[in-house]
Amino acid sequence: MKEIKKIIILGTAGNSVDILDTINDINLSLKEKKYECLGFLDDNKDNLGKDILGIKVLGSLSSANNYDKEIYFVNGIGSPSNFLKKEEIIKKTNIPVERFETIIHPTASVSLTSKIGKGVVIFQNVTITSNVVIGNHVIILPNTVISHDNVIGDYTCI
Repeated sequence: MKEIKKIIILGTAGNSVDILDTINDINLSLKEKKYECLGFLDDNKDNLGKDILGIKVLGSLSSANNYDKEIYFVNGIGSPSNFLKKEEIIKKTNIPVERFETIIHPTASVSLTSKIGKGVVIFQNVTITSNVVIGNHVIILPNTVISHDNVIGDYTCI
């Protein structure tokens, strides 16, 4: 039996709930559950303790380092009000990049010759062809095609 990775999602808005759906889709596509979502972290005090799609908001982003090293994170930050501050917000958490999980929807197609960074989220029906390089903390929205030899920088949303 494979060990289930425990995940906390940063943020609670649009991308974050889509990430939760993607994690659920991954689990449903496998014989054994791969992920367990423990909750969300968000700096909006109104969200603290709320239940979002059956998952609790556990605390603020600054509480991320209070969690064991066996806990992984996924970045869902990127609302219109904080999109341009995403890099700054993530760096303030002091979470090492190795603790960010890359989440790839089961319907995505990623070439074996492409390189995908840490903390990347690839949603439904994405196609990434040969020799693409994707940096860390990138979110690729549904139905996107990234063609050969492209380089996508850190903290980008496609």
